[in-house]
Amino acid sequence: YRCCFRNDVSAEQIKEDEMKVKEQYVKKVGKELIRLREEHGLSVMELAYKAKIPTSTIYRYKNGMGIKIDKLADILKVYKMSLATFFVERVGAK
Repeated sequence: YRCCFRNDVSAEQIKEDEMKVKEQYVKKVGKELIRLREEHGLSVMELAYKAKIPTSTIYRYKNGMGIKIDKLADILKVYKMSLATFFVERVGAK
């Protein structure tokens, strides 16, 4: 099927495109984390305390940098939200 494969796109271009999509997705996760924190009226320090993670981790995540799934799960526990709910209802909805 020709619709699925393009001969004029290099492997390097595909990799670049994948990196762009990943960066955009991670930034979207960060934005949703900010929204959640603000909706619950928490400061970064309060969230970090409740999630039992360093404030630097919260700052990195809100800026869309280096999100680790286990730490994200710890943050979401503060909101009584599962990873699945977060990704389906929050990140995938916008």
